[in-house]
Amino acid sequence: MTLRTLVLLAATTLITSGCITVPATVLYNNSEIPAVSPTGNRCKQPYLLTQDCSIFSYATRIIEIEGKKGRIAGSADGSVLLIMLKDELKLDTFELNHLSHLIEDFLTTKGLNITEMQAMAANGETSGYFFVFDGDAYSPLKTLTVEK
Repeated sequence: MTLRTLVLLAATTLITSGCITVPATVLYNNSEIPAVSPTGNRCKQPYLLTQDCSIFSYATRIIEIEGKKGRIAGSADGSVLLIMLKDELKLDTFELNHLSHLIEDFLTTKGLNITEMQAMAANGETSGYFFVFDGDAYSPLKTLTVEK
C-alpha cells in the first residue's frame, strides 16, 4: 500500500468517524475567508481545476518563488489557483501563508487581482488556498516550475 493510499484511508476514517472539524472561516491577511474541508475531490469542488491537479495530492505542479517551494493547480482558463506547500504531508499554516503572499505579490506585479478566496482547513490547520483572479494567473506561475 502506498503512502497516498494510507493517507486517503486515514482521512476517510477520520471523516466518517467525525474526527475532522472544518471551520466556517479562517483568518488570512487579517480577513476572514470561507473554508472547505481538505477531503473529497478538490479538483472538482469548489472549483474545477483541470491543470496539474490529482485527486490524491490535489496540486501537483512544483514551483519555487523567492526560495520557497509550493504546489499549484489551476482552472482551464488559469483564473483559479490552488496553492499548497510542496511537502504533501506538512501542515504549516504560517509557511503556507508566506508562500501565498509571495505568489499574490508576484501576480499583482503582472496586473492580476484576487476577486475571491477560500481555504482548505481542518482541525486548526490550513492545507491550501483557492484564489480566484481577474485573469489568467496560472500561466505566469508556470514559468516558476522546478523539478521535484
